[in-house]
Amino acid sequence: MPHGARPSVSVVVPTRGEWPLVKPVVDALCSQIVAVGGEVVIIDGTRHGAAFDRRQAEIPAHVVRVICSPGSDVYELRALGLVEGRGQVVAMIEDHCIPAPDYVAAVLRAHDEHAEQAIAGAVTNGSTDRAIDRANFLLVHARNLPPRDTLPEAGWIPTSSNISYKGDSVPTARPDRGWLETVHNVELLFAEEVVFDDRIVVRHIQSTGRMGTFQNHFHAGKSMGGLARTAIGSRPAQLRWACRLALKIPIELVRPVWQLERRSAADRRAVLPLLPLAVTISAADAIGFACGVIAGPGRSPDLLR
Repeated sequence: MPHGARPSVSVVVPTRGEWPLVKPVVDALCSQIVAVGGEVVIIDGTRHGAAFDRRQAEIPAHVVRVICSPGSDVYELRALGLVEGRGQVVAMIEDHCIPAPDYVAAVLRAHDEHAEQAIAGAVTNGSTDRAIDRANFLLVHARNLPPRDTLPEAGWIPTSSNISYKGDSVPTARPDRGWLETVHNVELLFAEEVVFDDRIVVRHIQSTGRMGTFQNHFHAGKSMGGLARTAIGSRPAQLRWACRLALKIPIELVRPVWQLERRSAADRRAVLPLLPLAVTISAADAIGFACGVIAGPGRSPDLLR
């Protein structure tokens, strides 16, 4: 890429983990990024700028940019990453999502083919050994599994695990934390500016244990409830909203998992034993959401993994 030229794509990787946590992600992206004149943008939320070690990475300096934001939570890191991406396309994944060998090419092809501002991609499960990990993945990503050639049904919102935006459509000033997840992606969806392309694939690898999974879902619910409540209006309106959605959340989370059993006999055998566990975990999301609306996000965004 010529000096000063705009990258074809910026792949933003927010992280709060120290090197070598992001090494598998960077390794998977490096040759792809070099081939298209793009960049990887690591948004480093560690306390001492320890997310990326160039000496050990052995990656050309122009391929990876590191933006330090010590102590920021994941919502703040995503907000910063959105505006730090300089590419004609700004893609975002998580630090525990490994992109497929053709991920970058698939992102660029999809944006060439579609005029919409945002393109959501598919997410597959890379943590399959334990029931708790399979249930955790399906609660979050059942509707992001390939194959899929249309947008998921109502209730789905694009995930920051695998999404990309046309660079000219992202804000130039850093938005508030939570704006991307609770406002921007929702508005794009309702404006019919989101396309789902299952050729863009990342593999989700996350295993936090039984207690860690329940805690993570509680903190996810509390973060979303606390960050989104300001857009609802008066305090009574917020409380009514909390009651209504807290009752719906387990249904909305578990329904896509249940619907997977229709795809094949193999899916049915895989999904049915996980349903009781999925229902129980979804209750943690609902309780966390209600607590977030009532008391605010608190430290949950900082504790979310």
